[in-house]
Amino acid sequence: MIKKAIIGLLVLVLLLAVTACPVGKAHIPILTPELTPPPVGAEETEEVNDDIVGTPSGIAYRANVRSIENMGKEYPGPPIKNTSTILSRWFSEINVTYRNPIETRAGETRNSIFRVSRESGFDEGRLNLYATSIPPGIELTQNMSAGMIGTLAAVLVIEISPDAAPGQYNFEIGLEVNGWDYGTVPCAIEVVEEIDLSQQTSRLDHARPYLIIGEANLANEDPSRTVGLWLITSKDASGFEEYAQTAIQAALDLYDFYKRDFTSVRLIPRDGIEIAYAQANFAADGRGPAGMTGSAPAVTSYWKIWAADRGLNEQELAIAELWSAKQQDFPQQNPLSSLSYDVEALRQYIADTLDIPYEEVQMPELEMSEYELNLSESTSTVRIYANNYSVTPP
Repeated sequence: MIKKAIIGLLVLVLLLAVTACPVGKAHIPILTPELTPPPVGAEETEEVNDDIVGTPSGIAYRANVRSIENMGKEYPGPPIKNTSTILSRWFSEINVTYRNPIETRAGETRNSIFRVSRESGFDEGRLNLYATSIPPGIELTQNMSAGMIGTLAAVLVIEISPDAAPGQYNFEIGLEVNGWDYGTVPCAIEVVEEIDLSQQTSRLDHARPYLIIGEANLANEDPSRTVGLWLITSKDASGFEEYAQTAIQAALDLYDFYKRDFTSVRLIPRDGIEIAYAQANFAADGRGPAGMTGSAPAVTSYWKIWAADRGLNEQELAIAELWSAKQQDFPQQNPLSSLSYDVEALRQYIADTLDIPYEEVQMPELEMSEYELNLSESTSTVRIYANNYSVTPP
């Protein structure tokens, strides 16, 4: 009797070890639909950020592709952010990256690339997904896809019913690698409410496409506070209204992606010339740029925007470009000067290079005025709408 009990216990341990799926949880297969060509004459679908596109190194989201062919094109939108976790089985460990959480509207379809890697890599193999439960109003399918070299990948296609109510839908996705179950990862779909555009408190009708140059340094004396400063350009924006709203749109997009406590965007003429056409500061925590505290913060503790009413002309752009690029070629000879470069020598060089009078060579300056947003009357909830989504400070 004791021997049988020991054998039974060993069998149970082995069975539990064979699958990492927790006891009592369902194991719902996620099917791969048959691919059928679109009917003749069908309209092309609109390109969205999480479309899956092929690249030389494997599949990627459309918004995350930064190939040489895309350089110089307008920024397609906020890149798709991934989360990463480790799953283990016996002595085998895999790293899993995927999207979580995903924000969407009812009636839309979202894609999530599940990518699996390990220290020794994968020469070949298959990644299969399953669910432990599927919330009402959510339909899941999967497409097998090629991963980067040494990795496995699959695309989880999530269809949200048009009748899905706003709120968070939680479920778990399991991963099988070459038939071995490594367990599950949590997934959350946040269905946001449709916005009545006729009731918007502020519409960014004048925002123009923009290109993100990169993130710049921003002083932060509060280690508990996350901040960010990004430089952008826009070849289509001109004038006070367009400069201001383009910077606001970029601040909204970057906040939506990075969720920094303080997000600052500076619109500049071109890469290398950091003369501001506009600057938009958004403090999601209501503490302003300096991280001030206090109850019932004012509207300006959330948003502060400035913009110029004009851009630089061609001569001013040429002067500014040379001024920034050639400073190091004219080191300061006067030890009493606070500048690191010789201004007079630099001005003479620019005058000779551009064939203009020395007196016309000055570092261009633009006067900026504050841009006032048409916010709701309540200062406790400051909301700006753009592209059918809202950002509401906590």
